[in-house]
Amino acid sequence: MTTKQASDETVNGKHEMKDSMDQEYDPKKLYRWDGREFIAIETNDVPKLPVTMEALEAVKDVRSAVSRIMATRPDLAIVASAMLLAAAKQGEIAQFVKEYGARIYSM
Repeated sequence: MTTKQASDETVNGKHEMKDSMDQEYDPKKLYRWDGREFIAIETNDVPKLPVTMEALEAVKDVRSAVSRIMATRPDLAIVASAMLLAAAKQGEIAQFVKEYGARIYSM
């Protein structure tokens, strides 16, 4: 591939992304980027996960912090998912869950 071809592909890729960004999106829906365009995620593809009010407040606090950094307000589902994935990588998470569950059920 020549530099010109690579440059053309980069420019074309940017145009495709810009065209996709210019589309109107429903603020009540989640979207995922498939490499070429944003695709709406059907609500039945997003599982409902009940959480405590304490956990919901933590998600909202993190969303506020992210909003200040990104200058945009991410969806709660994205923030909660990122938090869960990050927590799952922590070695002590199992012990924390055990202690949290004991505290919640002893109230």
